[in-house]
Amino acid sequence: MTLKYISLSLLFSLLVACSTQQGVRLYEGPALGENLEAKLVLPVEFNLLSLDGREVSSFTQGFRNKNLNIQLPAGPHTLVIQYEDVWEVDDENHERITSGKLIIEANMEPQKTYELSYSSLTTLEEAHAFSINPKVSLKNGQQSFSASHIKKD
Repeated sequence: MTLKYISLSLLFSLLVACSTQQGVRLYEGPALGENLEAKLVLPVEFNLLSLDGREVSSFTQGFRNKNLNIQLPAGPHTLVIQYEDVWEVDDENHERITSGKLIIEANMEPQKTYELSYSSLTTLEEAHAFSINPKVSLKNGQQSFSASHIKKD
């Protein structure tokens, strides 16, 4: 009984920790602080595949049900992202829709928040069309960087 209770408590703690993850720092070394960092808000429908030529672990982003705040050092960055979402086809079937890779080159300013801008998708047909020809940009209040799309095989 005690072992079962401890196991359930540990599992619950892990789930709570994963679901409340607010941000991830994607650079090595000590924290730079907000005055030298830029923040990228990654919608749940997108995965960051690589940053500046370095692969980003899916563990960093996995099992999330809300946007992910990513702290980066301010300055030029090359982001490779991909749209991926699961859509309901009917009551019993679902379809995973993915785009090709999207490349964004951006010079991010310190203390600024950058968000992906794209069309709102409300139907499976819209998701299919978006996956073939996604229009995505990275924006903050004053800057906008368009994504280049590499078609998937």
